[in-house]
Formats: sequence, structure tokens, C-alpha cells
Amino acid sequence: MRQRLPLVLSLTALVVAVFGGLQLGQATGQPTHLPALGSRVPEAASADCSATPYAGIGLQGCNLQGASLVAVNLVDANLTGAVLTSANLSNADLTGARLVGANVSLATLTGADLRASDLTAANLSGSTLNNADLVAADLFATSLDDAHLTFAQLADSDLADADLTAANLTGADLKNADLDHVVWSGTTCPDATNSDNDYHHSCLHDLSAAI
Repeated sequence: MRQRLPLVLSLTALVVAVFGGLQLGQATGQPTHLPALGSRVPEAASADCSATPYAGIGLQGCNLQGASLVAVNLVDANLTGAVLTSANLSNADLTGARLVGANVSLATLTGADLRASDLTAANLSGSTLNNADLVAADLFATSLDDAHLTFAQLADSDLADADLTAANLTGADLKNADLDHVVWSGTTCPDATNSDNDYHHSCLHDLSAAI
């Protein structure tokens, strides 16, 4: 019985602290800190989704749908699992940013700097990335269907298992990019030809000829 006493006291103290804190917040009229709507509870618990963006910020799991983030500094930011649908990130600096599993569909990233960023399994369907710099970016298993990537810099990027269905790659630089198991279907190749018209139904022949 004596050995269990500290544990009982600890549990009692925890219950008092939790429920006492809630009662204090209600009594003083102070808002309780609940997870933001649309955020992943475990990740968003440590993220201030209303904070002004800055280099290295943690916005994991945050709902930033339709946000205006033009030319913001998000170098090395953590946006894992964030919702950026229809957001405007034109000319934003996302060098080294982590966007694993993020929903960036229909977003505008024209001229954005995404060098060495991690977009593994992210959803970029219908997004505009014209003139974006994605050199050495990790785009493994990323959805890029209907994406606009004209004159995008994709050299040394990892596009293995990416979906490029109906994507527009006119003028894009894919030198030394990993293109294993890419989904090509109705894709506009860098030389403006259509992948469906290629013998192998891909842009690989066009790329090998250009390199």
C-alpha cells in the first residue's frame, strides 16, 4: 500500500491540475486552447497556426486554405500535413521546407523557391508552379496531375512514383531527375509534345534527346 501512495497522489494532482485549470479558464473568461479546426491534433498541438510566417516556423497540420503568402520567407519551415489548398505562394521562399503529405492542390507557386524541399506524397494537383525552382526537391509519390510546371527547374529532383497525368512541363528542366515509375498520361513534355504520342507513352524519349 505504501508503494502505491505516491502514484495515487500523482494521479490526484494531475486530475486537479487539468480540471482545475479548465474551471479557472471558465471562471476568468479566458479562452481554452483547443486544436484549430482542420488541424491534425497531435501535430497542431505544438503549432501556432495564426503566427506570422518566418523561417523555420512550425505550421504542421495547420489549415491555411486560400491564404495569401506571396513572397513570404518559409525557409526550412515545417508544413507537414498542412492544408494549403488555393493558397497564393507566388515567389515564396520555401527552400528546405518540409511539406510531406501536405495538400497544396490548386495553389499558386509561380516563381516559388522550393529547392531541396520535401514534398513526399504531397497533393499538388492543379497547382501552378510555372518558373518555380524545384532543384533537388523530393517529389516522391507526389500528385502533380493537371499541374502547370512550364519552365520549372526540376533538375536532380526525385519524381519517382509521381503522378504527372495531364501536367504541363513545357520548357521544364528535368536533367538528372529520378523519373522511375512516373505516371505519364496526357502529359505535355518539355519539348511541348504529348506523352501519349510517344512510342513508350512517356516523355522519357524526349528527355533523353534533350540531355
